[in-house]
Amino acid sequence: MRQLLAQEAARLMVTESIDDYQWAKEKAAQRLGVRDKSYFPRNDAIDQAAQEYARLFAADTHAEHLERLRKTGLEAMEFLQAFDPHLTGGAASGTASAHTPILLELYADTPEQVMNRLLDASIPFSEQDAYVGGQGGKSAKTYPKLTFLVNDASVELLIFPPELRHQKMSGKDTPRLSLKQLREVLAKGE
Repeated sequence: MRQLLAQEAARLMVTESIDDYQWAKEKAAQRLGVRDKSYFPRNDAIDQAAQEYARLFAADTHAEHLERLRKTGLEAMEFLQAFDPHLTGGAASGTASAHTPILLELYADTPEQVMNRLLDASIPFSEQDAYVGGQGGKSAKTYPKLTFLVNDASVELLIFPPELRHQKMSGKDTPRLSLKQLREVLAKGE
């Protein structure tokens, strides 16, 4: 059952551009009629199933699209290097689909520092709140999220205070790539 849930959650993440593992697990469980959360798979099992799904059903376009997203993410990370950016979401895990945004975690004393960097470069952006956490008995917290477009790809910046720099804000099983790690992944062609 756990494997079936992982496969269905992965399919949902790839085909419906869902980037929230918990939401994908719950939606998969609902579709499969599973009520017992002890069957929920780990995030890395979903990533593995998503990569397999993409290889089977989108092999001709998936690798090229993923590389394009990662290269765009690299450009954004280099531009925002002062804020210790980390790539997360589908571009980091390899589960990205056609409409998956590039998710970056940034660390700044104030969100205005990041906003000023974008404004200085004449990059238009929108501002929203993002709810992060809420798993494992913890309540979700609100953090600023800035969104802008690069090469027809949506880039979403989640801005956290510097003291959270060494915590995995997107979940313990969620892939998170530093600038150096992303460069290595692209160099290897993964």
